[in-house]
Amino acid sequence: MTLIRPCDHREMASGDATTAWLIDRRNGADGYARAVLTAAADVVRLGVRSPIPAGLLEATAPEYRGPGGRVPADWFERSMTYLTASSAGQAPALAPAGTEPQAAGRYDLAAPLLRHIARARAEEKVPAGTWRAVVEQIGDKDDLERLAWSAEHRLLYCFAVPLWRRAIEGGSSVAPVRLAGLLAAQGATADAIALLRGRSDLDDDARGTLADLLAGQGEVREALDVLRARGGWRAATAERDLFGLLVAHGRLDDARALVREDDRRPSLDITRALADHGRLDDLPRRAGTGGRTAVFAFDRFLMQERRFDELRARADAGDSIASTFPAKLLYEEGRTEELRSRADAGDISSSARLAELLVRQGAVGESRSRADAGDRQPGAALAAELERRGEIGELRRRCDDGDHPAARRYALLPAAAGRVEEARSMFRWTSGGRTC
Repeated sequence: MTLIRPCDHREMASGDATTAWLIDRRNGADGYARAVLTAAADVVRLGVRSPIPAGLLEATAPEYRGPGGRVPADWFERSMTYLTASSAGQAPALAPAGTEPQAAGRYDLAAPLLRHIARARAEEKVPAGTWRAVVEQIGDKDDLERLAWSAEHRLLYCFAVPLWRRAIEGGSSVAPVRLAGLLAAQGATADAIALLRGRSDLDDDARGTLADLLAGQGEVREALDVLRARGGWRAATAERDLFGLLVAHGRLDDARALVREDDRRPSLDITRALADHGRLDDLPRRAGTGGRTAVFAFDRFLMQERRFDELRARADAGDSIASTFPAKLLYEEGRTEELRSRADAGDISSSARLAELLVRQGAVGESRSRADAGDRQPGAALAAELERRGEIGELRRRCDDGDHPAARRYALLPAAAGRVEEARSMFRWTSGGRTC
């Protein structure tokens, strides 16, 4: 992206000759004219693209002049006479913006000269006086937006705030949201809300910002109304979006009030948020009063935190949801003996996980023995392993014995080879179960 505003005079001359002539003009200028050029370059670097007012140049040039003796009363007029002069078709350093009344007293900085000065000042700070001058004298909406962004990026919020305010006065659509964000970051949340509340020109992103601010202040009903006012599909996600905002602000009780019994994802988020905010004592109480979704969320939290003893205690106390998690944990950690003990005690989840673990460990014999003894849980893992090993005869024998997973695996063999009708004929239902 170029920092150079297109100027009519740039077509007057081009190439190295023009650049050299302009640099010679700058080098030959006195300290006052050089200060005017440097001020013009800094103003453009900050974001001004419209022609620069002469008053702005006169106000900012002293910031670059440095200490010196007595200043002549006509220093600015003499400087502008020198800088606007051209010779032999060469472009002036500062070109009048035009002959129209609105362009009177405004100037464009020659592009080659801007590039030259900008390179030299790439690491230099812009003086505070220059910032104050652009806040007071620049009125173009687009210029004000660019200046405000420049101030924000430099963390100069003392200038960003008034620049965004000026941009709002100029009709900027992005300025209200940016200013509200700065005010909220400085602790003036009430002022940020007042800035956005009631505006009829807010887009969906601005409404999201307002809802975020309202949620942080506990204004749940108004925040929900703001989110519902968004267009299209976003209106349908208002409750879910507000839930996320409330959790992010730590307003967990308000967030919990939005959660429906059948809405699992937010319930999991609430459980995680309670833990993150140190409210661990609320977790068992929530699981005890919040229905199956809350129970699942709490059990899953215990699983993710590897709090196995608590999870096993809940499973032993009759929590059918919790009973699935210890088996998963034991399987992941390869704890065969504990899985075997739970499986022998009648835990179906542990039996299924044990079968998978035995196959993974290569102990197919034990898995086969458990299946032959009537344990139906090893069926799927055992059938998959038999197919992998190419023991098709054993797979067929188990199929004939009514082993459903084996039958399915066996039937899929011709299906995988494209013999669909043969596969279909292998699935025949009888009153005693499925046979091949």
